Amino acid sequence: MRIDLLDHKRQKFWWLIQQPEAELCRKHPGFDEDLVVRGRTESLGRWHAGEASLAACLRDQTIEIEGTPKLVRAFRGLGGTSPFAKVQRAVANR
Repeated sequence: MRIDLLDHKRQKFWWLIQQPEAELCRKHPGFDEDLVVRGRTESLGRWHAGEASLAACLRDQTIEIEGTPKLVRAFRGLGGTSPFAKVQRAVANR
């Protein structure tokens, strides 16, 4: 899967998902891309942090997914949020 950062045109990442683990690459791994996810850094970050749902981002068109319908559905079911997304933020004492 390729991830395009729309606010950083030259930055692309490739997420290789193969059991039992996944790997994020900064250089093209030499495989065809089955899925492409596009979004601004802020939108992808908010989704990953659990601050915005993927459904809302897709509806608002701040994140786009391109691929076969089967892979798009599978990606939508991944969740994609960080395991720390549900952790309460610490409040700074001022």
